[in-house]
Amino acid sequence: MAKEQVLVPDIGGAEAAEVVELLVGPGDSIEVEQGLIVLESDKASMEIPSTVAGTLAELLVKEGDQLAEGDAIAWVETDSAGDSDAGEAESGEGEDGGGADDGGSAAPRFCASWSRYPVTRM
Repeated sequence: MAKEQVLVPDIGGAEAAEVVELLVGPGDSIEVEQGLIVLESDKASMEIPSTVAGTLAELLVKEGDQLAEGDAIAWVETDSAGDSDAGEAESGEGEDGGGADDGGSAAPRFCASWSRYPVTRM
């Protein structure tokens, strides 16, 4: 199994936002776009979704933490690369996930519906 890190996406220009609710815990099975945490800034509350499916290996934040864009939220254990490539092919995406050939490197990968939210592979 591979581990992928989920990061805080663009949070609408806020410099930081407070974690006000944890929606999942270690060992939970999660899906793409499933909410992981709720952040609250001085302007809005927002649910931060997962960009990968798998099992939550480690939640890196706790209630009350201040997070900014690009901060790590969690590590998610995903199926092997072969299984995730098959899922992309079934969804109509190419093997490269939309145009850029990563050449097998550990470059960030992007979910089709959340293309602005990077996932870092370990």
